Amino acid sequence: RIEPYPDEPAHGYFARLVAEEQSDNARSYAREIGLEGRNPVPMELFGAISQLPLPAEWLARLRHATPDITKEGVFLAGQRFSRRQWSLRRRYCPGCIAEAPYHRTWWNLLPIVECPFHHVRLEDHAPDGREIMFYWPYFDESPKGLKLGVRMSRGSPGRTFEAYVLGRLGISEPFQSPTYDEMDLGEAAHMCG
Repeated sequence: RIEPYPDEPAHGYFARLVAEEQSDNARSYAREIGLEGRNPVPMELFGAISQLPLPAEWLARLRHATPDITKEGVFLAGQRFSRRQWSLRRRYCPGCIAEAPYHRTWWNLLPIVECPFHHVRLEDHAPDGREIMFYWPYFDESPKGLKLGVRMSRGSPGRTFEAYVLGRLGISEPFQSPTYDEMDLGEAAHMCG
């Protein structure tokens, strides 16, 4: 089995497992194993993945990076966001994809507009302008075979709001912000947005 990355959610890992099986449609694959295929439910996918013979450390890592979407909000890595701040649309940083082709959980957070490592706006379409749907299990190329990764220099995340969010999620080095430290991260994002 392939190992999940520290900031990879169940819906991203599931897609990579599907690709490993040489399938090109995660939606059909999900339906074949009895899961919702049209609109992926991250915790449902985590439940299915947790039935696989994976090391406990991998499962803990996946659980930490997988959002629990409820009526009360989205809970991710011990932080709360409103449902309006979360999207399951496929977004990505071309620089991150060039480094390692997998989905980062923070790409689903709508308050994060720019990659704090490569300082480029997150993309939500392939280079040809077509949206990349969840069912496509490959992260390095579009369904039409276009490369999604672009080699670029990786910089320091600095002290941007995006870097603050990643620090609170345990993805990058945290730093303090007296204004936001006492708030839910979703509330802080609402104030910034």
